[in-house]
Amino acid sequence: MSVPILFQYPGLLPAESAIFRAWAQANPDAFDSVDFNVRVGPGFDPGPTWTPSQRQNAVMNTQWRIDAVGWLRGQPTLIEVKFRAGTTALGALLGYRHHFTAAYPQFPNPPLLLIAKSLQPNIEAALAAFGIQVALASPEQVTFPPSTVSKVTGI
Repeated sequence: MSVPILFQYPGLLPAESAIFRAWAQANPDAFDSVDFNVRVGPGFDPGPTWTPSQRQNAVMNTQWRIDAVGWLRGQPTLIEVKFRAGTTALGALLGYRHHFTAAYPQFPNPPLLLIAKSLQPNIEAALAAFGIQVALASPEQVTFPPSTVSKVTGI
């Protein structure tokens, strides 16, 4: 198996799906498999005065969601996908690593991968300082669904 090519990826916005799809088409063998929308962290449990199903929904809705976890030879890489990546993506990836390793201590320091169409100014040095790999989808690779073009480009 390899990186799947889908029109819409679970948990990603349409523009993010277009970016991930462009990256996947350029890197079809980067991973043996990929899991999407992976929940990590404890979430928030509102307590015993709520019904079990309400509590479960509350926990699931407040857990952090990793865009994707790529698996290569049994080892995970945590993946964040952004249109224009900046400090939010940096913080998300570091938080994901913390919660992922708490849940899966057999993977103490999984690599982090940021896939984006562009980067905010001055973020590259910070990403490099934390060992975060960056993959930029070239503009000609990314084809946005028609319904998202005005939202992404501002047209």
